[in-house]
Amino acid sequence: MGEIVNLIGLGIDMVKDVKARKNAKKADISLRTSQMNAYHTNVHVINHGPAIARNIRIYSPMIDNCQGVFMMEPEKFTHFPELYPGEEDKIILQVTNNDVDMIDITLTWDDDSGKDRSKQQTVRIY
Repeated sequence: MGEIVNLIGLGIDMVKDVKARKNAKKADISLRTSQMNAYHTNVHVINHGPAIARNIRIYSPMIDNCQGVFMMEPEKFTHFPELYPGEEDKIILQVTNNDVDMIDITLTWDDDSGKDRSKQQTVRIY
């Protein structure tokens, strides 16, 4: 009976090890915002994962679509090359529509676990 318990424990440890190796290949990108001034919002792009995020794309239908939210650095939306684990960068949005205080942003990136991983996040803009 003890041998069976040991084999089950060994199997559980092997599954945990496989999961840990898969997770080590994943970046985890998220956003937070801060107020820069009355018309500008800093959008901080942060990698919380243990792997490098590459080819990061940021998209929102609200931005530059005649809805009063504009990118101050549009090249970062089309070319955001990489973020290392624990690293952050920022983009600046200019807000001219006082009726807009939250926007949905889709983040897409590549990492060692695969291409085109994505996440949608709703963030406050100031």
